[in-house]
Amino acid sequence: MLLILLLSLSMFSIPEMDTVVVNKSLKIGPKDTLYISVDNGNISLIGTKGNKVKINSLLIYPRGKEFRRPELKVSKFPHKIVVEGKVKAPNMYSKTDLVVYIPENLLTVAVDVNGHVNIDGVHGRITIQNTNGGIKFQGIRGTLSLKCTNGEVSGEVSREDTVIINSANGSVNLKIDAENPLIMVQAAYGEVYSDFPLNEQEGKPVIRIVASNGDVYIRKK
Repeated sequence: MLLILLLSLSMFSIPEMDTVVVNKSLKIGPKDTLYISVDNGNISLIGTKGNKVKINSLLIYPRGKEFRRPELKVSKFPHKIVVEGKVKAPNMYSKTDLVVYIPENLLTVAVDVNGHVNIDGVHGRITIQNTNGGIKFQGIRGTLSLKCTNGEVSGEVSREDTVIINSANGSVNLKIDAENPLIMVQAAYGEVYSDFPLNEQEGKPVIRIVASNGDVYIRKK
């Protein structure tokens, strides 16, 4: 029995990993849109000044398995930058982790990822769709639209923001820095706890939440 257990553990042990750092920088214009798509990995979006998008990536894959090394592809089109992190041979270990520095004058950011997303100080229109990971945000200015499956959504909202959240199989936890927010909530198979009245007629910021299989917590900051 002990031998069988040891063999089972050895079969499912985590392999040693190789890592490769790839950094890129692109100049952007005020009408450009940034699209980010990652098969498997975590993404941090950080607001910055200037007119360049800076991409710091860490490609992670099982040691000695070059055929499983992820590929980072960055393409520039008229008014559009596309960043893709793809795993050549799908497996549970290879992933692409990104830290992307986003200038204030980049108005639109769209992200599709299997993993966690962190947003800090980014301005403009931000759309995030992720699976199997949470979303955390703070210091945003503009419109934030989130679709999260199998993860927690947490963040801080100020008076100037518009936040739209569609969450499945995870909780929503918000702190709001405002006196009279307009909060609309639809929740299925979860409880809603709020320091503010819900489903009123007016107020700022505007927050819309649709949640299933998770509790919703809305607190005053």
